[in-house]
Amino acid sequence: MKYCPFCSTELIERHHVQVCPRNEIGECRFDGYEQYEQRVLAELSSDNLDVNSNVYSRIPER
Repeated sequence: MKYCPFCSTELIERHHVQVCPRNEIGECRFDGYEQYEQRVLAELSSDNLDVNSNVYSRIPER
């Protein structure tokens, strides 16, 4: 069970994302969807860096 880092309310799951129910009514500023989006983008960018570094390491030097 997770709790909101701002208001300590128990988070609920919506579309596989932990959100604060008080955010919808304007009583809390924690936006679980924004946090989720940032995490996904960070994972995608790190995956792209890993793929690119592997491609570059496979190119033989002339």
